Amino acid sequence: MVFRENKLITLLMLLGFAGAIWVLSLRHIAESHNRTVEISVDYAEVAAASAACGKTPEEGLRAFKEAGAVSVSVQEQTVADLLDANVIQTVGLSADSVMFEEMTAGALQPLVDLDLAKRVGKNRVVVAGTIEYAMLLPVGLPRVAIENAQAAGMPVVARFVNYPGVTEKQLEEKSNLIEKEDVDAVIFAADQVLGFRGGLDKVADAFRRHGILFGFVEFAKQKGDQKLAERMIPYVLNVHSITAAEMGTLSRGEAIERFVKAARERNVRLFYVRMFDLADSDAVAVNQSYIRDIKAGLAEKGLRTGRAHTFEDVPSPVAARIMIGIGIAAGLVLLLVSVVRVSGGSYYAILMASLVFFAAICAVGADIMLKSAALAAALVFPVLALLAGVNGAPSEQSPRAVRTYMWQALSRFVIVVLVATVGGFMTAGLLSRLPFMLRVDQFAGVKLAHVLPILGAAVILAGGIGWGSDVWSVQKERLVSNLRRIMAQPILIGYSVIGLVVLVMVGIMVARSGNDSGVEVSGIELRFRALLDTLLFVRPRTKEFLLGHPAMFAGIALALGGRRGWAALLLVIGMIGEVSILNTFCHIHTPIMLSVWRVIIGAVVGAIVGILVVLIFSRRSSNLSSEVPK
Repeated sequence: MVFRENKLITLLMLLGFAGAIWVLSLRHIAESHNRTVEISVDYAEVAAASAACGKTPEEGLRAFKEAGAVSVSVQEQTVADLLDANVIQTVGLSADSVMFEEMTAGALQPLVDLDLAKRVGKNRVVVAGTIEYAMLLPVGLPRVAIENAQAAGMPVVARFVNYPGVTEKQLEEKSNLIEKEDVDAVIFAADQVLGFRGGLDKVADAFRRHGILFGFVEFAKQKGDQKLAERMIPYVLNVHSITAAEMGTLSRGEAIERFVKAARERNVRLFYVRMFDLADSDAVAVNQSYIRDIKAGLAEKGLRTGRAHTFEDVPSPVAARIMIGIGIAAGLVLLLVSVVRVSGGSYYAILMASLVFFAAICAVGADIMLKSAALAAALVFPVLALLAGVNGAPSEQSPRAVRTYMWQALSRFVIVVLVATVGGFMTAGLLSRLPFMLRVDQFAGVKLAHVLPILGAAVILAGGIGWGSDVWSVQKERLVSNLRRIMAQPILIGYSVIGLVVLVMVGIMVARSGNDSGVEVSGIELRFRALLDTLLFVRPRTKEFLLGHPAMFAGIALALGGRRGWAALLLVIGMIGEVSILNTFCHIHTPIMLSVWRVIIGAVVGAIVGILVVLIFSRRSSNLSSEVPK
């Protein structure tokens, strides 16, 4: 096999694997040190539920704290809110100013303190600008909400609003207020963060100076949130929330599952929880039970509730990065010699050049260099895994039934999965840094890493150069000859349908790649996923255990029986599983051990499905052509 014939390169690749394990063990330690999730309830909804039950807001907050809530989210009021509540009224309006009268003394004092307005009498305040501008101006967190939260012993999560023309003085005042009022973190209200667009640097500087945590809401797409998060590292908390619109479509169990999965699978550490049911006659008790069940669900997964804190950054020793760079270089050279026989000085020249190049860019550690090396690993190792599984397969069809190759196929399938996992570890080892763990930065080239390995495998197998190594002149002639022969064949409907199905599968996989692809998942698939979550420790990826791995296993079995034509088709489909393994480890926001278990379970279940497929169809395998499908 490939590895026995290239022991030196194999050892260098294993050195890179060891470097990746070094870094990932440090990441696992950092993840293990942060198992605390903060449940924050919305103050306005708590007040409404409490009022419906004849309780005060403070009593409602105490009830939710007893159930497991840690903090209370309080939204900043605006001039428009005070007008709606009849706390102020408009008494003068011109083209360039608005005069308000306070019905409650001091209601607009925050505007005066922030130099957003001037007091012209005991109860009158003038704002320079249009009425539309004035309506957007903030007047601070409602005092009664702060007092009730303090009385209940709950810290506050501030929900500030954005407004035009925010200044450094105003940001400093807000920051001082946050420290004074025991504010835990900030989750911005509406569809944009404070300071969007031009004031993000000022906001980040002020908040970092005061150690304020920014609640980065996943899937929310608030304007400016990504850029602010980049500037706020390490003062960033990932937040999960279910929108008011979604709350009406989810069952209680589905809502609880969403929160628990967000914490367990995506390292979310702050929940912004809306009340599940405000129409019940005892809304406090009903929603208290809802919070209690979320807390219980977290406990079942080894998580606890408390005040959230951000993750520690993962150390990235230079020596470990160099080792990973050496491993990637070795994988690249091993891929090359698996196809083209290189000997003598050329072999060592290529090896040394690759080792020096990848070791150097990983040692430097610049962001773009580490991303490029990680992308190289994601492109190389799935194809290397495939070749490790089929290299040396016979060219002549055997009279033996395919099922007689079951154990050989299983051992080779294990090697294929292991090689892809080694590549995944190296990719993760280079990207395991705080920005990736917080989803502020993401793996570059996700689409390429899905398409190019599958395309490369298709060309290598169709060209007949993936079954064994030979000198370049022979492999070149073989590749060109086979591709010309395939292109010269008439297009038959059956094979056209097969090709179209494969293209559609790859297209769907690519479209749904990435952390937030925007492609909806069907209700049937969601229910199937929920069933797997219930039955298994962690849900494997459907495309791995139902498609990629079974196809890879069956393809290896056919290749061992000399049935290269149909084997090639199945092996190309099987590449979906190996690419998916790499992609699993590129999700740095997912705890590393969860990714490892996901790959293991997916491979085991996929192998079982593959064995069943081979057993069921082995009787027909003798009729399958040994030629490439025409």
